[in-house]
Amino acid sequence: MKELLISAWSLIKQLTVFYPEKMEQMRLVDVILSFFIFSFVGWFFESLYCSLGQMKPINRGFLYGPMCPIYGTGALVIGVLLTRFYDKPWLVVILGMVACDIVEYITSYLMEKLFNARWWDYTGYFLNINGRICLKHTLIWGLASYCYIYIVQPFHLNWYTKIPELWRNIAFVVVLIIFLIDLFFTVKAALDVRKVFNTINKIKTAVTSMRASLKESAEETGSKINGKINDQAADAVSFVTNTIHEIEATKTNLEHTFSTHKLVRPSTEQAKYASYNRLRQNGKEKLEELKITLNELLTELSTEGEEMM
Repeated sequence: MKELLISAWSLIKQLTVFYPEKMEQMRLVDVILSFFIFSFVGWFFESLYCSLGQMKPINRGFLYGPMCPIYGTGALVIGVLLTRFYDKPWLVVILGMVACDIVEYITSYLMEKLFNARWWDYTGYFLNINGRICLKHTLIWGLASYCYIYIVQPFHLNWYTKIPELWRNIAFVVVLIIFLIDLFFTVKAALDVRKVFNTINKIKTAVTSMRASLKESAEETGSKINGKINDQAADAVSFVTNTIHEIEATKTNLEHTFSTHKLVRPSTEQAKYASYNRLRQNGKEKLEELKITLNELLTELSTEGEEMM
């Protein structure tokens, strides 16, 4: 096992990444250590900017420790891809905007899918794409790419290569171990948060489904009650209408009889009025029956309403 680790370490030490002309040769160990350095530098300036804006300390990193890996990734992507265009500054700016936007968009997408959360959101910014990238920050990335290629990277390589290789190797091992431990606990905590969000979403879905079911049940019950009301109301209206028509017809007949027969025996006249009074009394009785029926209907509706509650 020990020999395997020694062999792996030797292989890592010998692996190199060749920057194009005007840049020096760097080992893979140096590239990864540079990634950590720029992750820290990016974290420092972003946290400082946000802290001054809100007048309180703010940790803008995804990790617990002082690192923003997206800045380290961006620095490596810019350095590896754009150094070959050192003699074409305009191309450095354009390609820098495109490359950084791609890195930023993919990082945002993956982190949201993995952890169900967003660490930045440009929704509302001018010319944004799904809130992950926007024109304002695209222009900033172009300027940053120019500064990195012509100012930051030469300065970095100048002082970095002066550090003895042994110290660089030690720093690489120590920072890598700390980074992996930090990454482990950060991812674990983020996954726990994702579980909480998933649970909340399940509860939300269940409540929505229950609400829809209750609404459907209420509508169905309401339709039944309305149908029942309509049927009974129609019967009541028909009953009252028929009674009124019957009374009006009798009244008309009586008036016609009195107007066409001037001489009527008292007994006959009294009989006609008696018949009219009987119809009126019958109408009153039927109206009383209607009143009782309507009261029963209201009582029944009140009972059904209490059962629904």
